[in-house]
Amino acid sequence: MTARILVVDDEQIIIASCLRILAGSEYTIEGVNDGFEALRRIEANPVDIVILDIMMPKIDGVEVLRRIKEEHPDIDVIMITGLSEIETAVKSQVQRFIADMDLVKREDYDALRELVAAQSDDIAQLKKDLAALKAKKKAE
Repeated sequence: MTARILVVDDEQIIIASCLRILAGSEYTIEGVNDGFEALRRIEANPVDIVILDIMMPKIDGVEVLRRIKEEHPDIDVIMITGLSEIETAVKSQVQRFIADMDLVKREDYDALRELVAAQSDDIAQLKKDLAALKAKKKAE
């Protein structure tokens, strides 16, 4: 099963870059440039991983993260930023919502690719384990 990924950034070039670096992998990837649109998409069709910009107009990434985790705590979120000076402040805010959080700089595509691959592998294993449990329960 492929991981479903939603990239959320107000800059189309960043969405395109994420789509490009993850292309060819076994992922289903969509991009949106607005936090509210991201929340609507997730509500209509939940995803496995969200790659989420921190600084966006209308609604910032930390608020989008809070809302995602309230309604869909099982969705993995990777926060991205182009601003290194806000990393510490964001990590402290975000830690209120989740125990572990990955924050990468926008231009660190290797780190982003590795995080997505690791989270995708974890999701695939969880889905296999769940299927095995369901089959075992059905057999009982």
